[in-house]
Amino acid sequence: MDLSENVGSRLKVRRKAVGMTLRELAESTDLTASFLSQVERGKVNLSLASLQALARALDVPVLFFL
Repeated sequence: MDLSENVGSRLKVRRKAVGMTLRELAESTDLTASFLSQVERGKVNLSLASLQALARALDVPVLFFL
């Protein structure tokens, strides 16, 4: 499993744990649901700014994803 897949799987687990849909997470981070779906599947990489926005929205430290 490479880093992008690891980040994506952790993102999906945390998103589901807090009961958020992709659309809800997208709205709270100014990212698109389709982009987040690609992140969860390990198809794209995140910028640090996007990773920070996701960490804030999901109430975890950035290092949670690494």
